[in-house]
Amino acid sequence: ANYHANIGTKSKIVANLAYSSMATTVRNNRKTSTGIEVADKTATLYITDGLPKNKLIASVNYDLGKIGFMVRATKFGEVSDPLATLAVKPTEPNAKTYQVFGSKTLTDVAVTYRPIKKLAVIAGVNNLFDIYPDLLQVPQTANEVIYSRRTNQFGTQGRFLNLSVNYNF
Repeated sequence: ANYHANIGTKSKIVANLAYSSMATTVRNNRKTSTGIEVADKTATLYITDGLPKNKLIASVNYDLGKIGFMVRATKFGEVSDPLATLAVKPTEPNAKTYQVFGSKTLTDVAVTYRPIKKLAVIAGVNNLFDIYPDLLQVPQTANEVIYSRRTNQFGTQGRFLNLSVNYNF
């Protein structure tokens, strides 16, 4: 969904909202000619639970003459890593024995300056609040790998500052 409004003669506001939801299931697990399943239980869990089941993006752009402002929030749903073991084994028989990484929201901001119609200088910050994925409860490879390498909602580098110059020919 989006909303556009002019405010006076030199300013406008644009708001956008997007949501995606998915439910992935495996209907049929084929076997090779030797009888081995193509996707074992672990591979099936990566297919069904290794990606966020939902994602929400909301943004607002406000232009005032030659200056523009953008704020965007992106919420990533939870993911699971069937090979990420838990630090404490669950006592309930039906509990998951692998780690589930919680949902996270990242915020991006940018300021744009347009000195002439064809030129824009943009300064921005992605992941403004320096959010990271959940740490592995049991780090891998002699404590060198602290984030899941197999499933993640977003990158593991934290805040990112950027400056760009755009010219339309």
